[in-house]
Amino acid sequence: MVADTGEDEALTQALGRWRQGDYSLAVTDFVFVDRLVDDGPQVDARVEAVPGLVVVTQTCDIVNAAPGKGYVVVCPLKELTDQALEDVRKGRSPAGAMLEHPPRPDVVVDLGRMMSVHKSVLARMERRAGFSTDEGRARFAEALERKHGRFAFPDRFNDDVLAKLRKRIVEAHGKATSENGKAYRSIQTARVSAAPHWEAPDIEVTFHFILVQENEREAKREQIAKTLDDHLGKIAWPSGIRPATPLYMMTTMEEMTAAQWTGSQPIDWDFISSAGRMIAAPQP
Repeated sequence: MVADTGEDEALTQALGRWRQGDYSLAVTDFVFVDRLVDDGPQVDARVEAVPGLVVVTQTCDIVNAAPGKGYVVVCPLKELTDQALEDVRKGRSPAGAMLEHPPRPDVVVDLGRMMSVHKSVLARMERRAGFSTDEGRARFAEALERKHGRFAFPDRFNDDVLAKLRKRIVEAHGKATSENGKAYRSIQTARVSAAPHWEAPDIEVTFHFILVQENEREAKREQIAKTLDDHLGKIAWPSGIRPATPLYMMTTMEEMTAAQWTGSQPIDWDFISSAGRMIAAPQP
C-alpha cells in the first residue's frame, strides 16, 4: 500500500507547531493502570479527569516520522493549592513543574505520571503554548531531568546528610533579610563527589557550591563560607562516610573544570537558586 504523501505532509505540518511543554485542554482523560484483574495477566485500566495534557517528548522527536516514533509522551495537568503549589513554584518538589503560561495560576504539570498519545491525535488537539522563552523551556527540560534522571545516592548519605542539610537550607533560604538566606540565594547549584566512588564501603565526600555571577550575589564569599561552615559543621556523619579536606569548594561556572563537573553529581536542591537559570556543563 502506498502512503498518502498529502496526509503525511499535513500531519508533519500540524506536528511542527508543537514543542515540548505545550499543552492542550481538549483532552481531559488520563488513562492509568492500578491493578491486575484477579491477579491474572490482564490489567484494569482506569480513566481520571484532569485539566489537560502537557507534551514532555523532546521537540525534535515530536516531528520525527521514523518507524517506532508514532507516539508522544504526555503528563497530566493538576490543580494545587497552598503549600503544595508554593513548593513547586519554589523548586522544592520534583513531582511538579511550572508553565510560563498555565491555564490558571494554580495549575502545574504532574511529572509523576505519564501516558502515550498517538501523533495523529496530537495533531488534531488544540495547542496552547506552555512557554514563550528559551529560558523557560530549558527550565522545564531541567525539571524533567531532575524528576526522572536524579542520581541514586546511597541511602545513608541521602537520609543522614542531604535530607538534614536540606532542611537547614530551606529554613534559611526563605528569610529575606538573614545572612544565611542571602548566602544560599547566592549559590546557583550544588554538586557532590565521592572518592573512590559511591559504591565503596568507605567513602570521602566533597561538596561543590557553584555561585551565581558576582554582580547578582546577595552575599560576599566570606559570608557564604561562614554559612556553609556553620551548617556543614553540624552534620553527624554516618558510618562509612567521612568529609574530605576541604569539605567543600566554592566556585563559579567559569572556574569549575570539566573534570570536576563530570566527576560529581547534582544535588536535588533546585530551590536554592534565586537566579533560576538553566545550568550548562563547562566545556573541556
